[in-house]
Amino acid sequence: MSCSSQQGAVDGGPAASAWRKGVKGQWVLQSVDKENFPTAYSVKTIFEEAPAECFIGSVWNLPNNGKGSITFDADGKLCAPGAVRDIVWSIYNPGKGNGEPQFQFKKIYPGDKPSNVTAGYRLDLAYADADQLTLRMPLDLDGQTGYLAFNFERLQ
Repeated sequence: MSCSSQQGAVDGGPAASAWRKGVKGQWVLQSVDKENFPTAYSVKTIFEEAPAECFIGSVWNLPNNGKGSITFDADGKLCAPGAVRDIVWSIYNPGKGNGEPQFQFKKIYPGDKPSNVTAGYRLDLAYADADQLTLRMPLDLDGQTGYLAFNFERLQ
């Protein structure tokens, strides 16, 4: 992925379509790092699902059609190795001058129609190349912003 200015790019960053091409594929979550976190803060669960350590090693399948999945691998107290969470993903494009594109997804439970699911998650697109992807989740920590950085490696 190139960081040069492209048609449709926002604030000089890559366009939403370029991000989409860079993000699609299969990714393994290698680590979740805390950035700008006071030591007193901890995160009990992410994506209203499980503790961050349960996501380490999970495979995020992000096909071109947007109907993806997260397959959990970690074994632990609150983890469910082998569990699969269906998701619908896309790149949110805020429009010229309204900020940077973001990765967004919503969880789809059995029997749900994606169009009926209104809650989801948006993560900042921090970095993508042929082998690595970093998504950052902004969190409000009593008036200051901290981030959880999700660091992925490409499977295929």
